[in-house]
Amino acid sequence: MAKRVSFSKKHLKIDDIVEYKEDLEHSLLFYYSNANNFEKFAFYSLSELNQEKKNRLQELENNCIFMLLSSIESWIRIDYEYRVINRLKDELSKELKEIDKTYDKTSIDKLCDTYKKYFQGQIFSHIKSSFKLRHWFAHGRYWNPKLGKKYDFDEIYSLAFELNKLLNING
Repeated sequence: MAKRVSFSKKHLKIDDIVEYKEDLEHSLLFYYSNANNFEKFAFYSLSELNQEKKNRLQELENNCIFMLLSSIESWIRIDYEYRVINRLKDELSKELKEIDKTYDKTSIDKLCDTYKKYFQGQIFSHIKSSFKLRHWFAHGRYWNPKLGKKYDFDEIYSLAFELNKLLNING
């Protein structure tokens, strides 16, 4: 039986992540558009300046993708815990309770496989695939990931948005 967690209530909401990304994008664009005001850039060529700006914006996107993927995982785990703790009677909840009896800590892949049996469409398959990217970020990006496709912020945002609607999460 899995150990119960105490919820921190600090999981991020989609809108917070989007606002964070937009604020930092605007800040970076402003910073690099005013590069002549900073000693750091005194000896940069225009191409070096543009490359650094591009790199910083890409790193911001990567960090925000990671934030969304981590939030998606937390929403699934919160829903799982809620269903088990409250002993809901629907078929998904019953299967989750059986899984909960078997595993000390249920893997997110196992949860995605279980959820996808009960929901129309491919969202949980897509989420499970995208977690390969999350694992790559979380473990330091030291290998070349085999993701099967390239993910961007908008695609992960769409998964998060759809999951929120599906699970009726205020996140």
